[in-house]
Amino acid sequence: MLRRASSAVLLASLLLSAAAARAAEDGAICVPSIPGRPSVGLVLSGGGARGAAHAGVLRVLEELRIPIDCIAGTSSGAIVGGLYAAGLDPDQVQKVYVDVDWNRAFSDRPSRRTRSFRRKLDDAAFLGNLELGIVGGGFRLPSGVIAGQHINTLLKTATLHASSARTFDELAIPFRAIATDMNTGRMVVLGKGDLARAMRASMSVPAIFAPVEIDGRLLADGGLVRNLPVDVARVMGADVIIAVDAGTPLAGKQELADLVGLSVQVINVLTQQNVDQSLEQLRADDVLILPPLGELGATAFERGPEAVGIGAEATRAKREVLARLAVPEQQWQRWLQHQRRGENAVPTIEFIRVTGNQRVAPELIESRIRTAPGEPLKLERVYRDVERVYAMDDFEQVYFDLVEEGGRTGLEVRVREKSWGPNYLKFGVKIADDLEGSTRFSLLINHLRTNVNRRGGEWRNELRIGMPRGIATEFYQPLDTFDDWFFAVGAGHDSREDDYFTGDVQDSTYRRGLTELGFDFGRQISTFGELRLGYRNGRVSNERMIGVPLAGLADEEDVGMARFRATVDQLDDPYFPTSGFYARLGGDFSRQNLGASTDYDKLSFVAGGAVSWERNTWVLEGSYGDDRGTGLPLWDQFTLGGFLDLAGYRQQQLRGDRFVAARAIYYNRVPGLPEALADDLYLGLSVEGGNTWSGASDIDLDDLRYGGSLFVGMRTVVGPIHFAVGMAEDSRITYYFSLGRSF
Repeated sequence: MLRRASSAVLLASLLLSAAAARAAEDGAICVPSIPGRPSVGLVLSGGGARGAAHAGVLRVLEELRIPIDCIAGTSSGAIVGGLYAAGLDPDQVQKVYVDVDWNRAFSDRPSRRTRSFRRKLDDAAFLGNLELGIVGGGFRLPSGVIAGQHINTLLKTATLHASSARTFDELAIPFRAIATDMNTGRMVVLGKGDLARAMRASMSVPAIFAPVEIDGRLLADGGLVRNLPVDVARVMGADVIIAVDAGTPLAGKQELADLVGLSVQVINVLTQQNVDQSLEQLRADDVLILPPLGELGATAFERGPEAVGIGAEATRAKREVLARLAVPEQQWQRWLQHQRRGENAVPTIEFIRVTGNQRVAPELIESRIRTAPGEPLKLERVYRDVERVYAMDDFEQVYFDLVEEGGRTGLEVRVREKSWGPNYLKFGVKIADDLEGSTRFSLLINHLRTNVNRRGGEWRNELRIGMPRGIATEFYQPLDTFDDWFFAVGAGHDSREDDYFTGDVQDSTYRRGLTELGFDFGRQISTFGELRLGYRNGRVSNERMIGVPLAGLADEEDVGMARFRATVDQLDDPYFPTSGFYARLGGDFSRQNLGASTDYDKLSFVAGGAVSWERNTWVLEGSYGDDRGTGLPLWDQFTLGGFLDLAGYRQQQLRGDRFVAARAIYYNRVPGLPEALADDLYLGLSVEGGNTWSGASDIDLDDLRYGGSLFVGMRTVVGPIHFAVGMAEDSRITYYFSLGRSF
């Protein structure tokens, strides 16, 4: 039986090869898989989420035993068609295109745990996702809202077994993907190169997905010029065409609620005319399948399984017309064995190379790659390598591929540096208001110059407008290739308002100004955390704005201190975490022989973590601060009060040389909020306890104060927002609004 099966496969391959040779002489590549029957070309249109219907079409065509001899596809049709041409069966195609988590696929942000600790610091500044480049004296935006990094990886993984194909004619089924040249506006037919990149280029909706550069051309969605490429399949040599039009009709108001919907609508308007022209090119022997997808929108990826079923039923409705293209079972099995090429044997990686980089030193990229020459290919490890490289935040896209050179198999990591770098502007905003007169508003403008030198030096500048306000600059220089050891030097001025209370009565408000310069030496522990040891020197001023003068608060003091910081941050999200933990240990040692007006020590520690099940999350945290009996200057004391910091008390209401605090926070994620407003809504509550002590007073747990809050939170395009009511002992009730808060 094995000998007969092998002979059958060999015979089928010989027949196909001979037919291909004859067709090549005629300039055609769409070869009849079974001698004596017409060649069948499958044409799959674009349509976004509606393109999932193509997977249902493939399933029924196989039920009817109809071999496909060539495929031409656009956008979603290029993805489904390319996967099938590469040898995947309909179930595998559905798994890749329909069953995938599209929310994750449409997100370019790498897992927070893979980001460098340096980039995690941006979270504390509440910097938004919008990143402007400064190029040639002007500003430049990214080429698309979505760079497509995760989609690239998804498609490459699914087609990695076809990497050895030099052209798309060498796939299990000859294939063409349609894209638009954004420079000329002309159609580009992709028939060679990287299959995953060709599919990705074909689906690049302008302004949503960044275009893909192939052979010096900037390519975007093929639907702009040929959404149903009937003529391309005809040029390939198809005698009979099965055309599947899953294109999107013009959307109604509901589909135009966000940027994606509006952009897809523009594509629909532009593609309608070229689809009509393609339909006119169909002949009497061709078959047109129009899945009745109704109001199923191009962005409704969650309804993918429904679209698959509709596509299958629409194909079954054409059973009688399609029957003439069916082949006997024995011939069908031979064709199926040819199409199901499956995965190649696991190769051994014999070399690794990085290409595409210009500003970023290759050794910096290579330090993120854990795959080593001499090891068998492990896709999971390669995924993590690619994500670590992408998490450097220097690249628009990171690709990987298997390459053959001199009989050796290698892993090539291709990077595309951000075209709007290496000078970036980002913006952030923070508001904290207890609705009782204490309002803090600050707008942050951040400038970052990356890769100042081959060791990855960075120059960061910040301007804060509002209260607190200030300006700061820092130069950060890694001392080794792995970005482990570093040196940083900086200077800045900060101005903020400090409130002082006696009980529930606010006595005074002072404006505190701090000007200082300093340097740090430290070590980053992978992406896990950071250690810093440094020195600060400067001057602090305290100017009374309202209220009574405070004894012991000097108008001016000199600052001179040694300090250390040890930080661990493994939270999956800084604003609404669902897993992970964090800890911070800090110490300031002010000494007169270091330039300070007074001697004192200030130690602090905080640690917490998050756990979740389904949509429920608990966050637990404990913190402690101590002056080691030295006494802290009033302007540098510990404070408690405000939302989640002993809610029910006002901001900075409790002040002292020592403190203890703990909190337990619960929230439930409520999905379904309109994407234009926010991604999810969070309903939560907190229970908090703690207090401060001054002077030589020992910490007494009998003096603990308690509070809590009920809140509504959401993550929006401008940052995390909370509305809360805080409650504490003695019937204290305080209301809060905050924009920008992290754990």
